[in-house]
Amino acid sequence: MERMSVMTGPPMARPPRPSWPLFSVLPPMGALATAPRMARMHLRDTLQEWGLPELIEDGELIASELVTNVVRRAHDPVTGRPVYVSDRLPVLQFGLFSDRTVLLISVWDQFADPPVQKIATADDESGRGLMIAGSISASLDWHPVQGGKVVRAFLRAAA
Repeated sequence: MERMSVMTGPPMARPPRPSWPLFSVLPPMGALATAPRMARMHLRDTLQEWGLPELIEDGELIASELVTNVVRRAHDPVTGRPVYVSDRLPVLQFGLFSDRTVLLISVWDQFADPPVQKIATADDESGRGLMIAGSISASLDWHPVQGGKVVRAFLRAAA
């Protein structure tokens, strides 16, 4: 019986990681109560894939706060019902961008009004999100864009 030889070549190597730009943007999603969790899960999975696990904890907090602000803005504070934009449920879009030195977290929404940082009292159950996001990010800003605005937070990766 003749023995078949197996051809072997060089070991399979993982393709090199791109250095810039790394980006991952979720499709537009409804500004619903499930959106913050979706953003956190996407951030966690993406940063693991990019080899930036040290940014996950702060990134999840920032992502959750920015997306939650849109969800709150998209609902009537008294009734809890959605506030429609052009007869449609408001949407948001969550994106991540990195060059492995800086992580940019961006949230686009359909509301042109600027984000408002509240001064919460000790008894307030909410109102600290932008303050917290601003304190842990290297920079937090917003820009009006056609059809709404983009809020951005920047985190620096460990050197």
